[in-house]
Amino acid sequence: SPLHAKWLSEADRARIIDKIENENTLRAEREAPGVPASFGSQMTRLPVLLFTASILLWNVGFLGFVIWLPSVIHQQPGLTQTEVGWLSAIPYACAIVVMQILTYWSDRTLDRRLFSALPLAVSGAALVVGGLSYGSNTFVVNMGLLVIAGAMLYGSQPVLWSIATEILPSSVTGSVSGTINAVGVIGAFAGRPAATAAALMKSIRAS
Repeated sequence: SPLHAKWLSEADRARIIDKIENENTLRAEREAPGVPASFGSQMTRLPVLLFTASILLWNVGFLGFVIWLPSVIHQQPGLTQTEVGWLSAIPYACAIVVMQILTYWSDRTLDRRLFSALPLAVSGAALVVGGLSYGSNTFVVNMGLLVIAGAMLYGSQPVLWSIATEILPSSVTGSVSGTINAVGVIGAFAGRPAATAAALMKSIRAS
């Protein structure tokens, strides 16, 4: 407990304790009243089911993006393997910046849903637009759409997962979060054949 942390000053100790109490109060307000703090009861709550679905769908997009990003970039004529590698790193580098911005504003406003849903919507829109217009776009436009999609997809992760700690009782947060993550892995398995099928259809149309 911060009460027993000898290296803290009185002012720091009071500030930390006050912050913890405020977070606990906010968390208690968001937990479902009257629902037992058990694994089974929490897993069947609508907010938890919706959160599980969002993690599963996030993993579908995640694996499709990871697998096909270098292949899409490599379709640009004249690029070496090294150049493809450097270009493939750009979305992840931008995600580092986006992650700092989203987590900062999420903590400032305590609005987790907006700062996770909005980036994911932007990422999805960029992927859809890129998929529909790839053949007619310049390489710069396609690369820009990939950067936006990847940066928003990865940058939203910390904010998205912080929702779990706010809607679940602390006694089952670990077990329920682990189960949600396991369900999300199923989405990753589903993402690969979905991405492969999309690429195959695109190739057929092109021929």
